[in-house]
This record gives sequence, structure tokens and C-alpha cells, in this order.
Amino acid sequence: MPLELGLSNGGGGYLAFKAQAQNWQTTQDGEKSIVDWTHAIWLLGEAMTGWSYWPDGEAREWVWDDEIGVAGPEPAGEKWERGFEVRIQFMDGDVPTTDFLVYNATGVGAKLGFQALYAEYEEQAADNPGKVPVVQNNGVTPSKRTSIPNLTIARWIDKPANGSATRF
Repeated sequence: MPLELGLSNGGGGYLAFKAQAQNWQTTQDGEKSIVDWTHAIWLLGEAMTGWSYWPDGEAREWVWDDEIGVAGPEPAGEKWERGFEVRIQFMDGDVPTTDFLVYNATGVGAKLGFQALYAEYEEQAADNPGKVPVVQNNGVTPSKRTSIPNLTIARWIDKPANGSATRF
């Protein structure tokens, strides 16, 4: 049996929240574009937190926590920052419009938005077993030093057995 490593699902896209520009950007197939999204599936039950270091001109490195939100020891050496990663999939109504995108961040605004969303998720998850949240993007709140994405859970949907929410 071949290893299932997620290499054939057409993924590889990324999502980023740009606090200064107060927008979201995707990178898919090497192309960057600004995206204005309203609803997306967020696999918050699979989200991870950890320490991140991003060397100039190289890929971001991560040392993941054993348990989400419980910081392990900071790695020695370079300047590491706390951050998170979660997979999301944009939707139009009940229809997914993208493959899953990786959203990871270490910026203050992104972390504040994710922290508030994850708290809402924790409050509701036990009442929604086997389901995943559909998150609504309610814009951005500017603050003195950053901008914070306003994200709320709009509804819950069944999570498909294969882990991909592309089939309903």
C-alpha cells in the first residue's frame, strides 16, 4: 500500500493575512493574488502551534508543540517566534472553491484573530462531533500597531471520511 502523504491532492497553496495592507493573499502554483473571501472550512481540530524561524530567502522552519497552545521549550539559536498553522478551504455556499490551503503565521494581528477564533471553536466543538467549522470573514479591525482579522464560526458541517471537505 502506498504512503498517503498528501502529495496527490492538488494542494500546495498558501494563505497569508497581511496586517499592514489589511487583506488576505493566496499563493497557488507560484502565483500570488489578493483574495476577498467570505466563508471557508477551517480544520481547527488539526491546527498546530509552535515555534517558527524564517531564514532570509529560505522556507520557514517549525518546531511544533506536542499539544496545541502549550509551548514547548524555545529552540536555541536564531530568533524563534510563536505561531500557528491550519488548513482552510474557501467556499461559495456549500461548495468548496479551492483545494485546502495552508495558513500559518507569526504576526501579532494574525495570532490575535486566530486566538479568538480558536476560543470560539473550543466552546462549540464538543457539541459538534465529527463536524468542521465554516468560518466567516467579517473584515479587519485596525489597532495601534497591527490589524486583526475578524473571524467567527458561521456553522458546522459534516467532515468527510477522507479528511477532505471537497465532497458533501
